[in-house]
Amino acid sequence: MFLVAGCSDPAPEPAPLDSSPSASTEQTATAEPEPTSDVEGPPEMPAAAKGTSRKSAEAFVRYAVDVLNYTSASLDTEPLRALSASGCKSCEAISGAVDELRSAGGRLEDGLWSIRDLGVVGPVNPELTRVQVLVETQRQRVIDSAGAEPRETAAESVLYDFTVTSVKVRDWRLNEIVEQR
Repeated sequence: MFLVAGCSDPAPEPAPLDSSPSASTEQTATAEPEPTSDVEGPPEMPAAAKGTSRKSAEAFVRYAVDVLNYTSASLDTEPLRALSASGCKSCEAISGAVDELRSAGGRLEDGLWSIRDLGVVGPVNPELTRVQVLVETQRQRVIDSAGAEPRETAAESVLYDFTVTSVKVRDWRLNEIVEQR
């Protein structure tokens, strides 16, 4: 997804993962277009993603990648906003960019992420846990507005740090997504 960019302070260098596959009150004339409707509804959070264990943090990040893919395909940012912590700058940057694209009549084609590997880096801490994810991205076509010429991004493998935090000591939220280059 072309929209993900690290928007946080640099994190300490992580050990790299093994790269082997493994009631609307008023309507106005300037209302934003609805998200595209040819995509199935948003993914549901699996039971495995609840809790504060290493496995639940990993399952939550897998779910977050599914939500990012849904956001890219549908241009619906509500599910991403729902799983984001209030201070997640990259989450807000992604949501804002998708909202602008949708408002301009643009769209994204392809560009979905596939997880090749992931794992918790360091201890699991409900206040802040880091999950490193090796993602294989598809080639993506970006059409910035209705009638605009498409531009493409290449398929690639990218390493990301997802930091997650626990709320109510049982549900994870995205705290930040940072690309490791």
